[in-house]
Amino acid sequence: MRSLLKMNEALTEYMLKRTPRVQESLRKATKGMTDQQQQEFLAAMQFGDTEFQSEIAPYMPEGSTIDPSKAALVPLPLEHREKGYDYKGMARRGSDEVLKMNVPGGKQIDIPGNRVSALGAINANPQVYAHEYRHFEDSDAFYETNNRLLDVFASRTKTDFKRAVASLADAALYEAQKNAIAAGDEEKSQSYKTTENAYYSANSKNPSIKELDLALDDLLTNDPYISRQLQKVNNLISLGNIEAPAVGPQYERFLSSKKERKQEKERKQEIKDEGYEGAGFLPMDFKEGGRSKLI
Repeated sequence: MRSLLKMNEALTEYMLKRTPRVQESLRKATKGMTDQQQQEFLAAMQFGDTEFQSEIAPYMPEGSTIDPSKAALVPLPLEHREKGYDYKGMARRGSDEVLKMNVPGGKQIDIPGNRVSALGAINANPQVYAHEYRHFEDSDAFYETNNRLLDVFASRTKTDFKRAVASLADAALYEAQKNAIAAGDEEKSQSYKTTENAYYSANSKNPSIKELDLALDDLLTNDPYISRQLQKVNNLISLGNIEAPAVGPQYERFLSSKKERKQEKERKQEIKDEGYEGAGFLPMDFKEGGRSKLI
């Protein structure tokens, strides 16, 4: 603490909001700096905080706080840094005590209290931090699966979209398996098979956007658990119990492509109902004139 007393007051206040590990790193970085140098160092750190907030804000409801002093990066054991764990982040409130979390290999990692943590550099991305900040700021629609739906809504890149759909499919399959065991089902129901197919499609190594769209469509429409949670989230929004969630370009694209798929399906059915031979294979607009035979 003596070294802190020699520091610029604003820098000292900034440092005291950080975890002990970060405080120690900052003390080492600022050792021997003049007051002017400390002010410049603080300005650079605050600029970094602003950039951090601006990266996460598009994934959060409007008006979110996103306090950068609450963010933490939990280092992983060397052998786990490349792949990480099933848990990608964690939000903890109400206690400053460090949580000792058991991880594979008989080791432990330290999860700081009253912080929004990404577990390992592999998970230090805006989507993971936003997911945990929504938990931290009570904008997660009151439930983990609902928060995963908000991840889907906020998806901005294909990587975001893949991770969000895969995570949602994981929750759906877990619920389907739990219900099947409780019911004593000996054979997989059709809805179970649909959920299982969506899970494997979303969690494949490099699914196409179309495959992800179809997997998400199945989850939102045909999986009883996910469709029920989606309805709950929509009700919370319409009743004003939660702020309108962030909607990213990937989800907007999904909704647009879903509408196009529905229109195409309806037009094919219309052609089939009218008894045109080869329905579903002829050009969709052949009735309006133009080429009606593929050459």
